[in-house]
Amino acid sequence: QSLIPEINQQYSELKKTYVEKKLDMPKEIEEYYKSGGFAFTIRRETRDSYSKLMALIDRVIKTDLPAFRNFESANLSRVFRLLGLLALKKSGEISHTKLAKALEISPDTMNILLETLEKTQIIFSIKPLHSSQGVKSWAGSPWKYYFLTPTLTYALRYTLGKTTMDSETMGLLRENLVGATFFRLTKTISRQISIFYDRQDEGVDFLLQNDATGQIIPVEVGLNKEKGQVEQAIKRFESSYGILIADFDNIFIQDKVIHIPFSTFIFA
Repeated sequence: QSLIPEINQQYSELKKTYVEKKLDMPKEIEEYYKSGGFAFTIRRETRDSYSKLMALIDRVIKTDLPAFRNFESANLSRVFRLLGLLALKKSGEISHTKLAKALEISPDTMNILLETLEKTQIIFSIKPLHSSQGVKSWAGSPWKYYFLTPTLTYALRYTLGKTTMDSETMGLLRENLVGATFFRLTKTISRQISIFYDRQDEGVDFLLQNDATGQIIPVEVGLNKEKGQVEQAIKRFESSYGILIADFDNIFIQDKVIHIPFSTFIFA
C-alpha cells in the first residue's frame, strides 16, 4: 500500500510522455497485443510478422514436439488445428474430451498433446481450485489454457481469418496477458505462488494462492469497473484483499479491492 503513491506518480509521468509523443495509449496497447510479444515482430508489417510466427509454430510442431515425445505424423498434423481451437475459443475452461472429439483422437492422445505443448511453453494451463488439491481432484475437470503471450493468440486468430478487435477479443487478450504475467511470476519469484481459476458460477478469472500460508487472492480482469465478483470472492475465500484490473485512471484501494489500471499492469 505504501508504494501506491509512487506507482501512480510513475504512471502519471508515463501518460505525460504519451501525450508529448502524440501517442494514443489504447491504440499502443492494441498494437502490443498484435506484435509486442516477440522482439522480431515489433515494427514489422502485420502479414510478415504473423508469417514468421506461423513458421515458428511450424518448427515447434515438427522439431520440438518429437524431441519430447514420439508422435505419429497424423497426430502432429492435428497440433495446428488444436492451437487454432484454443486461440478461437471464448474465455473459460475447456474440456479435454470435447477437444479430443473435435480433432477425432482419443482423450489420452489429447492429454499427451496438451502436456507436450506445455513443455514447449507455447501454452500453459490453469487448473480449477478444489477444496483438497491433488491429481485426483483435477481428474475429469476442465482446465483453462492460455498462450505464453497474447501476440500468439492474436496471430493464430488472424491467420484463421478472425481479425476484428471487438470487445470479446479484447477481453480474451487482456485475460491472456494477465494470466501469462502471473505464470511468469510463479517461475521467477522466490515465494511459492500457485495460480488457479474459480469454478464458481460468475467466479473471478484467477486465484493466486500462497503455498506457504494457503491465503488466496482473487483477481478479476475486466473491461468494466464492477468489483462485485471480487468482493464476493473475498468473502468466500476469507481473503485479506482482492484485485480488479480494468480501465482505471490510477491505483486505489476500496473495500479491500485493489483497483489497478490495465495500462499500468501491462508493464508488470
